[in-house]
Amino acid sequence: MAELALQTTLHIKTTHCIQCGCIIGMEREFYDCRLNDHAVFYCQNGHGQHFMAESDWDKGQRLLREEQARHARTLTRENEERLAKERLERQLKRVGRGVCPECNRSFQNLARHMACKHAEKASK
Repeated sequence: MAELALQTTLHIKTTHCIQCGCIIGMEREFYDCRLNDHAVFYCQNGHGQHFMAESDWDKGQRLLREEQARHARTLTRENEERLAKERLERQLKRVGRGVCPECNRSFQNLARHMACKHAEKASK
Protein backbone atom coordinates (compact mmCIF):
# COMPACT_ATOMS: atom_id res chain seq x y z
CA MET A 1 0.00 0.00 0.00
CA ALA A 2 1.41 3.42 -1.02
CA GLU A 3 1.16 6.59 0.99
CA LEU A 4 0.43 9.92 -0.59
CA ALA A 5 1.56 13.10 1.13
CA LEU A 6 0.16 16.48 0.21
CA GLN A 7 1.75 19.68 1.41
CA THR A 8 0.01 23.04 1.09
CA THR A 9 1.54 26.39 1.89
CA LEU A 10 -0.66 29.34 2.81
CA HIS A 11 0.67 32.86 3.00
CA ILE A 12 -1.38 34.72 5.59
CA LYS A 13 -1.44 38.49 6.07
CA THR A 14 -3.03 39.99 9.14
CA THR A 15 -4.82 43.16 10.09
CA HIS A 16 -6.92 44.25 13.05
CA CYS A 17 -10.66 44.90 13.22
CA ILE A 18 -11.23 48.61 13.76
CA GLN A 19 -14.30 47.97 15.95
CA CYS A 20 -13.46 45.01 18.18
CA GLY A 21 -9.66 44.79 17.76
CA CYS A 22 -9.51 41.08 16.88
CA ILE A 23 -6.82 39.91 14.51
CA ILE A 24 -8.05 39.12 11.00
CA GLY A 25 -5.94 36.66 9.03
CA MET A 26 -6.41 36.56 5.27
CA GLU A 27 -4.74 34.67 2.47
CA ARG A 28 -2.23 36.96 0.70
CA GLU A 29 -4.08 37.16 -2.64
CA PHE A 30 -7.40 37.99 -0.94
CA TYR A 31 -5.66 40.66 1.18
CA ASP A 32 -4.03 42.22 -1.91
CA CYS A 33 -7.33 42.21 -3.82
CA ARG A 34 -9.14 44.00 -0.96
CA LEU A 35 -6.26 46.45 -0.67
CA ASN A 36 -6.56 47.32 -4.37
CA ASP A 37 -10.34 47.31 -4.86
CA HIS A 38 -11.29 48.69 -1.38
CA ALA A 39 -14.19 46.19 -1.17
CA VAL A 40 -15.72 45.26 2.18
CA PHE A 41 -14.49 42.22 4.12
CA TYR A 42 -15.57 41.04 7.57
CA CYS A 43 -13.88 40.11 10.82
CA GLN A 44 -14.82 36.95 12.75
CA ASN A 45 -17.39 38.96 14.74
CA GLY A 46 -19.14 40.24 11.60
CA HIS A 47 -17.85 43.80 11.53
CA GLY A 48 -17.45 45.20 8.01
CA GLN A 49 -14.00 46.51 7.12
CA HIS A 50 -12.33 48.05 4.10
CA PHE A 51 -8.94 49.54 3.33
CA MET A 52 -9.15 53.28 2.94
CA ALA A 53 -5.49 53.99 2.22
CA GLU A 54 -4.29 54.35 -1.34
CA SER A 55 -2.81 51.10 -2.58
CA ASP A 56 0.43 50.89 -4.52
CA TRP A 57 -1.53 50.24 -7.73
CA ASP A 58 -3.81 53.24 -7.10
CA LYS A 59 -0.79 55.41 -6.37
CA GLY A 60 0.92 54.24 -9.56
CA GLN A 61 -2.19 55.00 -11.62
CA ARG A 62 -2.50 58.45 -10.05
CA LEU A 63 1.15 59.24 -10.70
CA LEU A 64 0.81 58.01 -14.29
CA ARG A 65 -2.21 60.27 -14.88
CA GLU A 66 -0.37 63.24 -13.36
CA GLU A 67 2.68 62.60 -15.54
CA GLN A 68 0.54 62.26 -18.68
CA ALA A 69 -1.23 65.54 -17.87
CA ARG A 70 2.11 67.28 -17.27
CA HIS A 71 3.42 65.93 -20.57
CA ALA A 72 0.31 67.15 -22.41
CA ARG A 73 0.69 70.63 -20.88
CA THR A 74 4.35 70.71 -21.93
CA LEU A 75 3.51 69.70 -25.49
CA THR A 76 0.77 72.34 -25.66
CA ARG A 77 3.11 75.04 -24.39
CA GLU A 78 5.84 74.02 -26.86
CA ASN A 79 3.34 74.03 -29.75
CA GLU A 80 2.09 77.49 -28.79
CA GLU A 81 5.65 78.84 -28.59
CA ARG A 82 6.52 77.28 -31.96
CA LEU A 83 3.42 78.77 -33.60
CA ALA A 84 4.17 82.22 -32.17
CA LYS A 85 7.74 82.03 -33.46
CA GLU A 86 6.54 80.96 -36.92
CA ARG A 87 4.07 83.88 -37.02
CA LEU A 88 6.81 86.34 -36.13
CA GLU A 89 9.19 84.87 -38.71
CA ARG A 90 6.46 85.07 -41.37
CA GLN A 91 5.78 88.71 -40.47
CA LEU A 92 9.50 89.54 -40.61
CA LYS A 93 9.74 88.01 -44.09
CA ARG A 94 6.79 90.10 -45.25
CA VAL A 95 8.33 93.27 -43.80
CA GLY A 96 11.61 92.38 -45.52
CA ARG A 97 9.72 92.26 -48.84
CA GLY A 98 8.22 95.70 -48.22
CA VAL A 99 4.71 94.77 -46.98
CA CYS A 100 3.38 96.94 -44.18
CA PRO A 101 2.42 94.82 -41.13
CA GLU A 102 -0.39 97.24 -40.24
CA CYS A 103 -2.21 97.90 -43.51
CA ASN A 104 -0.80 95.05 -45.67
CA ARG A 105 0.14 97.36 -48.56
CA SER A 106 3.43 97.08 -50.42
CA PHE A 107 5.89 100.01 -50.34
CA GLN A 108 9.31 100.68 -51.80
CA ASN A 109 10.43 102.48 -48.66
CA LEU A 110 8.68 100.74 -45.79
CA ALA A 111 10.67 102.57 -43.08
CA ARG A 112 9.46 105.97 -44.34
CA HIS A 113 5.87 104.69 -44.60
CA MET A 114 5.93 103.34 -41.02
CA ALA A 115 7.32 106.63 -39.70
CA CYS A 116 4.68 108.71 -41.52
CA LYS A 117 1.50 106.64 -41.38
CA HIS A 118 1.98 104.38 -38.34
CA ALA A 119 4.14 106.49 -36.04
CA GLU A 120 2.48 105.21 -32.86
CA LYS A 121 3.22 101.57 -33.85
CA ALA A 122 6.71 102.25 -35.18
CA SER A 123 7.86 103.87 -31.91
CA LYS A 124 7.01 100.79 -29.82
